[in-house]
Amino acid sequence: MLRTAKLALLSLIISTSAYAAPERWFEVEVYIFKRDSATTEHWSETVPPVKLRGNVDLITPIVHTEHVIKPAVDCEPAFPVIGEDFTRSLMDDCVPQDAITEVTFPEVTPVNISADETPQVYQGDPATLLSYEQNQFTDIINKIRRQRGVTSLLHLTWQQAMLPKRRSKALHLYGGKDFSKEFQADGFAIKPSEPELLGSSDDVSPLSSDTINNLLQQNTPTIDSTAELASTPTEQATTKPATPIWELDGKLNIYLQHYLYIETDLRLRDPEMLLAKPKPESDEIASNLLADSSEADIEPQQPQEFLFSIPMIQNRRVRSTEIHYFDHPKMGMIIQIRKMPAPEEKPLEILNEDNAEQQLNQ
Repeated sequence: MLRTAKLALLSLIISTSAYAAPERWFEVEVYIFKRDSATTEHWSETVPPVKLRGNVDLITPIVHTEHVIKPAVDCEPAFPVIGEDFTRSLMDDCVPQDAITEVTFPEVTPVNISADETPQVYQGDPATLLSYEQNQFTDIINKIRRQRGVTSLLHLTWQQAMLPKRRSKALHLYGGKDFSKEFQADGFAIKPSEPELLGSSDDVSPLSSDTINNLLQQNTPTIDSTAELASTPTEQATTKPATPIWELDGKLNIYLQHYLYIETDLRLRDPEMLLAKPKPESDEIASNLLADSSEADIEPQQPQEFLFSIPMIQNRRVRSTEIHYFDHPKMGMIIQIRKMPAPEEKPLEILNEDNAEQQLNQ
C-alpha cells in the first residue's frame, strides 16, 4: 500500500514538472530565391491548391494596405436627447452598418519582410517576426545574388516555440510578383474583353427637321424611350479586387519530434509556353467528317502562355545552428534554426489586458 502511494506521488511530481517545463524556443531565418535557368524538367499543367487554413501569416500585416470604401454608420445620437419623439424621428431611417474596407496588395512584394523594431516576446506567444537588424544572412545573400539568373523572392527571420507535429502551425510564405492581372488561378491567361462593335459617329446621319416633326406628330414611342434612357442614371459597377496569385506561395512547417524537422510545401508560379497537344483519334475522325462541310470552322490548337505551378515539397530532419540548403531546379531555400534562451513569462498586467481584449472580440 505504501509502495503504491509512493509511485502515485512520484508520477504526479513527474507530470507536474513536465507540464511546468518552459517552452523550447528557436530563431529561424529563411531566404528563398528563384533560378532563371534552362531545365529538362516537364511540369504538370494541374495546379493543386495549398491548404493554408490555420497557418500563421507574418507577411500580410507588413505588405497589405486597407482603404475605407464606406465609413461605418453609427445610429447613436451624439447630442443630448431633448425629446423621445424627436430622437425617434431621427433614428427611424438609420440602419447600423460596419465600415467597408478594401484590402489591396502591391504588384511585387518587398524581399525583406521585417518588423519596424525589435519585438518583446513572452512565453506562450505565437511566432513573432523580428526586425531587419536581427538577420544574419547578409553575406550569404550577397554571394547568391552575384550568381547569374538568380532573383530574390523572400527573406525574413522570426522566433517561435518548437512544438510536436500535431500541435505545430505552419507559416504561410509568399512573395514576388502578383500574376492575378495576367493569369487565372488555373494557370491559363486572362483573355482581354472584346469591345462592343458600335458604329462610329461618322456613320450616323443627323435627323432632319422634317423627320423630327413627323415623329412628334405620329407620337411614336421612339422619342419617349430615348428620353427615358437618357434620364436614367448609369450605375457605376464596383469590382472586387482579384485574389493575388503570388510568384511564390506555400507553407513552411518546423516541428520538434525528438529531432527538428522541416516540411516545405512551396509553389513557384512560372509563365512558360504551353505547347499544343496532338488531337485524340476521335477528334481527328470528327474533323475529317466535317472537312467537306462549309460550316466547319475548326482552328488548329496553338501554343499559349501558361502559368505553371512548380512544387518544392520536402521533409527533412535537421540540426539546429547548421545552415541548410533546399535545392530545386527552379528555386532554392537557405534556412537556419538557431537556439535561443527561452523568453520570460508574460507579466500579469499584460495577461489581464490580453484577456480583456479577447472578451471584447468575442
